[in-house]
Amino acid sequence: MTNPSQRLSPADYETVDALAATLLPSDDTPGAADTPVVPMIIGILKGHPEQLELFRSALARINGLARGTYGDELARLPPPSREALIGSLSARQEFHPFWPMFRTLLMLCFYSIPKVCRSIGLPGPSIDQGGLLPGTRGEESA
Repeated sequence: MTNPSQRLSPADYETVDALAATLLPSDDTPGAADTPVVPMIIGILKGHPEQLELFRSALARINGLARGTYGDELARLPPPSREALIGSLSARQEFHPFWPMFRTLLMLCFYSIPKVCRSIGLPGPSIDQGGLLPGTRGEESA
């Protein structure tokens, strides 16, 4: 059985989805909403209870800021308001432990997804080849 302190509420998930989809919108290439990036982030955090608690606390503060500034939760704000609020997070001291961690996890998880890499012309993650591109053995080119 999962410890309740190791779970996020549905509102927390909505907030993470809104953050991710705003930072990595869908266009002619996949965005966060087109990938399993949010469950990947949550899965990583579940193995780190202190970080998960920091995460949960920051999500509550973000929604408090959204309600106080725009009158609703982040996930329900219109895109311009959501973008303005998210754009202000990096400058707010109260989000400094959370914001770099979230952005780093978001980018690492997002660009580890093969369809994301292919959509921007990269061969994709190569961890199965030891960090080498398929078809290479690590030899230096002459």
